[in-house]
Amino acid sequence: MSTRRSALLMASLVVPLALASCGKKKNNEETQPPLTPVPAVAVDDAPAPQRPAPAVERITVTGSIEGLDDMLAAFKKFSESYMPDEAQDPKAEIQAGLLGMGFGPGFFNNLDLNGLHAFTTSTPVSGGGPQDSSVAASVAVVDARKLIENMPQSQRPAPLGEGMWELAVDSTRLLMREQGKELLLGMSTADIDTAGKLRGQTKPGARMRVRATNIPTDDIDPSAVLEELPLGGKLARDLDEILRELESVGMSLDLGTTRDFTAAVDAQAPFHKLGLGPIGQPRAAATALESRLPADPVFVTTLSWGDPALLHKLVDSVPMGQVPDPVKPMVEKAMKSAHGLLDQVASDVTFALYLDKKGQATFVMAADVKDDAKTKAALQGVHQVLSEGVDAQATMAGKNKDGAFSAKLELDGLKMPGGAADHLTIKIPKDFQGDVKKARMFLSKGSLEAVSYVHQGTAIMAIGAGARGLVTDVAKNLGKPRKSSLAQHAGLESLRKSMGGCQICIAGDPLEYFRFRLILVRDDSDDKTVQKQVGTNMGRLSKLSSIGEPGFGVKVEAEQASVGLVVPQATLFAPAATVKALGEINEFVDDPETAIAEAAPKKDESKRSEKKAPAKKAG
Repeated sequence: MSTRRSALLMASLVVPLALASCGKKKNNEETQPPLTPVPAVAVDDAPAPQRPAPAVERITVTGSIEGLDDMLAAFKKFSESYMPDEAQDPKAEIQAGLLGMGFGPGFFNNLDLNGLHAFTTSTPVSGGGPQDSSVAASVAVVDARKLIENMPQSQRPAPLGEGMWELAVDSTRLLMREQGKELLLGMSTADIDTAGKLRGQTKPGARMRVRATNIPTDDIDPSAVLEELPLGGKLARDLDEILRELESVGMSLDLGTTRDFTAAVDAQAPFHKLGLGPIGQPRAAATALESRLPADPVFVTTLSWGDPALLHKLVDSVPMGQVPDPVKPMVEKAMKSAHGLLDQVASDVTFALYLDKKGQATFVMAADVKDDAKTKAALQGVHQVLSEGVDAQATMAGKNKDGAFSAKLELDGLKMPGGAADHLTIKIPKDFQGDVKKARMFLSKGSLEAVSYVHQGTAIMAIGAGARGLVTDVAKNLGKPRKSSLAQHAGLESLRKSMGGCQICIAGDPLEYFRFRLILVRDDSDDKTVQKQVGTNMGRLSKLSSIGEPGFGVKVEAEQASVGLVVPQATLFAPAATVKALGEINEFVDDPETAIAEAAPKKDESKRSEKKAPAKKAG
């Protein structure tokens, strides 16, 4: 049997019994008490002294899965888009595998794939024996008796009467009991009773869920990853303390022919000990700030804002004693501006990258703010620090004008609807043109522009070739509804819905991402063949319909933290022709020269095949 078929077979048999959940464990729920062996009896029928068995620490795992038939159909549909030459039919593969192992056709046909399957297991963390483990499962069936009758003769359980069956393997036995449209499984009669209650205990949720409690954490060391980061030592210590009190870890997954793919991992622990002040409440819907920003970014990240006290400490941790005296005033001004901005953010922050129709790139930072004047003063401080830094570099360059940057700062230099914006222009010198070649989409006439504007509780800073136009667009629409805005972003909406809100929400447009990468290739190459191919691929890209906007999110609350992923149906089931085109574009942007070279022989070969063979001379 092929490896692929084996994997599918394994999934079909294990998933109904091993993936899913009986709902979230409540905070006051205790892990199952250890089972104790029956005490031995001494010789001569004299009772042996009773010795209490040592407690056995056990990991408990619960789970559930339903809608498996539609999930398998979705996998088939996905493979038709992304692997059209090797499209798979999981159900057919599983059935073929079972038949090859000696199962009758009625075995798989009598599994109710769309029904609810649930399980719970409890196993020793280390040591212990079979008596310290328990397994209980409820398998949805069409007809339990027919399913059993279609098992291979060597693996067929023996009837015990009254709908009970037993499958003995060495010293281990597995009990089965028919219960309507369920087949209950367990290692003991107590397990069978537990299995009979699983359906009623499973709450609505994602199609696949699994949760583990009492997980050993002794070998987890956060300092190995975090100690090199600012405040990493304290963060590692806090995480270590939190992990000691880890209550459970859960995973959920959803998929279907008419559903987005969603996946989430969460942990229940006292995360409030991290000092989560900088992070605000999860956002389950679009924010007011998003309604003021343009639609259709390449990517966007939104952040829910809280108490910045920890960030203030991070700014103050700069080792000023190690800063050279000539630049110390500039660093002090930067720190003052940073403190001012942190204090003025009110509720939400957004970071986004935009590409306009001309291919000009602009990076945007925006926030709801408390006081316009104080925020403007802090942003002007940022501009001044940048300008002074450029002037310092020019001084160090001396007489080498080709190696000296130059800055032009115009505070309130750009008129805007309702006020004026600050404008900083940094001219890239000749000696550095090659270094910024790949970032030319951010430059306007060889210069990098930064524009900031504060009005009506909204602050925005844009950096790039389209900075002036983008800030103007935001300014003229403040105080009135936009025709289209970031608040209508489908990727953010789906992500927030699937996670029940997130504090850090990230989403992007795959087609715009490839457009961005093609422009990078164009600007970085002087090869006319490469630039021509960039134009060809830009044309192909412009003809493709949207394939959705996948998203990733983070949610951290006092007693639980989670990360989530959403891949929309438009991405999962994109037309095969679109997937093929994007695959070829991806290969091109990864290595343009190789992609062109590999395509050239195919083109030459096709031309040669079109040439007619020379006519034979008459003999």
